[in-house]
Amino acid sequence: MKKRNWILKVFSLGVGLAIGCILIAKVCFESAYDSFYKDIDRIYIIKTGVSMQGEVKDFDQISGGVAPGFKQNVPGVEYATRTTFLFESDKYYTEDRRQVSGKLVLADTSFFHVFDRNILEGDPVQVLSQPRMAMVSRSFAEKMGGIDKAVGQVLYNEEASGWKFTVGGIYEDFPENGSMDYDLLLSMESYDKWSRENWLGNDRYIGFVKLEEGVDPSSLTDAIHSMQEKNQPLEELEKSGSKIWYYLSAFDKLHTSDPQVRNMIVILSIVSLVLLLISLMNYILITISEMVSRSKEIGVHKCYGAGRWDIYKMLCKETMKVLLMALGFSAVLVWAAKPLVEDLLGASLRALFIPETIGVLIGVIFLLFLVSTIVPGYLYDKIPVGVAFRNYRENKRKWK
Repeated sequence: MKKRNWILKVFSLGVGLAIGCILIAKVCFESAYDSFYKDIDRIYIIKTGVSMQGEVKDFDQISGGVAPGFKQNVPGVEYATRTTFLFESDKYYTEDRRQVSGKLVLADTSFFHVFDRNILEGDPVQVLSQPRMAMVSRSFAEKMGGIDKAVGQVLYNEEASGWKFTVGGIYEDFPENGSMDYDLLLSMESYDKWSRENWLGNDRYIGFVKLEEGVDPSSLTDAIHSMQEKNQPLEELEKSGSKIWYYLSAFDKLHTSDPQVRNMIVILSIVSLVLLLISLMNYILITISEMVSRSKEIGVHKCYGAGRWDIYKMLCKETMKVLLMALGFSAVLVWAAKPLVEDLLGASLRALFIPETIGVLIGVIFLLFLVSTIVPGYLYDKIPVGVAFRNYRENKRKWK
């Protein structure tokens, strides 16, 4: 009976921990989106507000000259950068016709001042200031034959075989829980000058700024408007019934502010909590159901002087053993279902278990350990000493 109960405890806790911990990891993964950048609280995305014939809309895109304009005309902006896509295809070829896949955007020299990454090879400012030069990620460089061989190689996209560019440096990959998942950063100087410098229309760029310490973005409204007056025909736009303005939105809230992401986080949190509670209750009920069969054992312990804390220590050791076995079982389950888990959650297991996730899981497991020890311990402590000399019958309605 005891062996069967141990198997039931390990199985119940193991399955609950496997599913519950994976769901908690997904919640932490989504909640910590883009939080790994240095000074993330000072990074903002430039958003465009447009009013046409009384209809107001917001856009994430801006014209080419707006982001540099923030740096030049708005006090409190430490760095400004922008990106834009160039090719629809993600297939690139080396000069020896090897195919390598990756996502490319055009980026300017300030990109890594805003979005810091560890630079493995090359000087990003120098590389991104030259036409047809590019920085590539570590994983992309490894596809090209290795970090030591990637720099200097020439690439071209399958859409434009005659338009070639050279790899000038390598940076560490962006984490999976980040909006920036680019493999190639091609210098902005490679693109048409008129597009890079225009202030109205051709709003294909995504702009970002990094503010100086202590600067409140709401205090920059007047400076932003003054910048527009210098570079845009605001009066002509107003006469035609249109208005345009720019404002800053916190970059680290960009992902979690999406209603679908918020709903997913809430739903997964509730489901994981319910699963863990069910597993915990199963464990506690199995432990309590052993009271009658273990009553003489507890009574004998008390006859030899065992007190309340001794009972708790005994149950604590048992719970620890079961919990460790359950954690091992859950790890095996998760590893066995790795392809399915990664496909359903859209992230690798390695990326899911970030430091924030590990910290939360340690807290959850510790709480489970406390509850599964204290509740049965309280009831076991109520078993009278005299049960060692007579049969003990507990009213089952109390613990049910």
